Amino acid sequence: MLNLANNNFKGTIPDVFPSGCQLKALDLHGNFIEGEIPKSLANCSELEVLDLGHNELIVTVTTKGQEMELPKILTIFTYIDLSRNNFHGLIPAELGQLQALYILNLSCNALTGQIPPSLGNLKNLESLDLSWNNLRGRIPTQLQSLNFLSFLSLSFNQLVGMIPTGNQLQTFSADSHIGNEGLSGFLLTKNCSDKVADPKEDNHSNSGRKIDWTLLIAEIGLLTGIAVVVLPLVFSRRWRIRYYKCVDDIIIEIFPLAVSRKWFLWTAI
Repeated sequence: MLNLANNNFKGTIPDVFPSGCQLKALDLHGNFIEGEIPKSLANCSELEVLDLGHNELIVTVTTKGQEMELPKILTIFTYIDLSRNNFHGLIPAELGQLQALYILNLSCNALTGQIPPSLGNLKNLESLDLSWNNLRGRIPTQLQSLNFLSFLSLSFNQLVGMIPTGNQLQTFSADSHIGNEGLSGFLLTKNCSDKVADPKEDNHSNSGRKIDWTLLIAEIGLLTGIAVVVLPLVFSRRWRIRYYKCVDDIIIEIFPLAVSRKWFLWTAI
């Protein structure tokens, strides 16, 4: 076990791990380490604990959304915490080969691409945190096979499509997926179809709208009727006289004579 946590180490991790390395725990969090993870670390085939956390931790590990203190590193507690660094690029699909992994925390980085479907091979995984990255695409349905998963955070990425609904994935709240505008499903208030919007379709969305001919014909008929009645009244004096005479006859039949006289006076103005 090599524990160099909570120091002021700077620079890179030396690429000096020998073949047949028997290191089981490497704890370097709480430093100012930069650069890449050395490839020779792959020689440590018995490595169970790797903590390269955000280099400003206080002897804590972020797991299942909470920080907990580890008074000592347990060999049965297998986890990888690479959170709060500046890692770029894709999540390696080779992570799916770490069958004994219990906790994987890659949050608060600049990772891109899709979530590797190979993560569904981590049958013992209990905590998966990929939040606050730039991950794209759909959530792999292979994650449905993670039967022991008790914490999941995929929030604040650029994921799209329907949220898988199998097994453990149904037990998580919407907080596990917030910050992904393109996601939809039973966990979110937005209930979209499984089809991901195509920008080309949006550009031509107006062209695909159907015309309601019934409504259009009714509107044309209304405008035509108004034109037939109003235009003659405005432009034809003879039509106005005949119109007023018809109205007078109707009023005389309905209202008393006194009211009719008032109507005559009003129309004569």
